[in-house]
Amino acid sequence: WNSRRGDRLAPRRSDIEPGAIGRALPDTFVLEYDEPAGHPFRLAGTRVCTIFGRELKSARFAALWAPASRDAARALTEVIAHESAGVVASVTGDTGKAKTLALELLLLPLTVGARFPARLLGSLAAVDPPYWLGVEPVTSLVLGGYRHVGPQIDTVATLRLVEPEREAARRPHLVLYQGGLSADAPSGEGRNG
Repeated sequence: WNSRRGDRLAPRRSDIEPGAIGRALPDTFVLEYDEPAGHPFRLAGTRVCTIFGRELKSARFAALWAPASRDAARALTEVIAHESAGVVASVTGDTGKAKTLALELLLLPLTVGARFPARLLGSLAAVDPPYWLGVEPVTSLVLGGYRHVGPQIDTVATLRLVEPEREAARRPHLVLYQGGLSADAPSGEGRNG
């Protein structure tokens, strides 16, 4: 994605060659950027469909999220649209039968003609696929931590840490406090509270 966008905010949909991401294709999907329609899937790889136990074409991406995560997921897609940034997130898939699946989500904007963003290129992959994957479908997603990626983020200046105070630098890193049990103290004595 980064190499295909060049100096643009995002690559065009036609810039993405499926052969270039061949090994990742089963974990890849493309969403229509359409907030009122819930960002429907235009296509989804086989492993993405296996996670949910069904074909996802035309399914609403927004409907996959647990109620507690829907607003945050919606906000992430808005950031992608308005800030020209992608998102990498940890996600937990819930089967509704006391099983969970650790997933990693990637969402990146794509243009079609002059429309930006017109599509979202994504990837959803199991971190450590369990034995039951493909037998018990994930019924909802819960958003975990995330970070933004992309041209706007790449140009942000690196933070500079404040130099520690000289006095703090001279303090020892390990301090030993006397207390606890003394070897020659009778039971119950020598304890500092």
